[in-house]
Amino acid sequence: MTQINASGTSGSGIGARNSNHGESLGHPRECSYKDFINAKPKTFDGTGGVSTLTRWFEKTESVFEICACPEANKVKFVTCTFQDRALSWWNGYVKSLSLPVANAMGWDDLKILMLAEYCPRGEIQNLEQELWGLTMKNSDIVAYTARFNNLAILCPWMVSTESKKVERFIWGLSPQIQGNVIAANPITFGSAKRLA
Repeated sequence: MTQINASGTSGSGIGARNSNHGESLGHPRECSYKDFINAKPKTFDGTGGVSTLTRWFEKTESVFEICACPEANKVKFVTCTFQDRALSWWNGYVKSLSLPVANAMGWDDLKILMLAEYCPRGEIQNLEQELWGLTMKNSDIVAYTARFNNLAILCPWMVSTESKKVERFIWGLSPQIQGNVIAANPITFGSAKRLA
């Protein structure tokens, strides 16, 4: 028997499926591996250094967001995108632990392992030094902001809080712009960029 529930939609009692979204009313459907793959995650082969790896992290996190991937499935799903060197590295890691233990790892823990494996320390140190010394050239705020954004993504530990990110961004601005931005006392990086 079809019933009309409180929201005015028809269903057959509690837990009825919403035919438009395949969800139980009030309970979103959990992301499946098929949902994850349909969101078109990028593959990762273990080459390209810190820049390639960081871009892969960004794309992967946007796929997680799109398909509402629960934390418990992230590592299990994403490691299926590994190829070549990355796949060999992961298989070796799994052998030392077991697949269930490896898959139970958190996404942030996997990112730390991957940074240690695929990003030469010298390359990371060069990026850190560039971010630390980055200043605006002439009056090219667009180029400065773009490079600052890239370096902040590549070295997130250097601007680990919003206030540190704002402070570091302002520090690299030309003196005339820097004074105006400091006077406005921006709290977020977005507001500091707009002010600059």
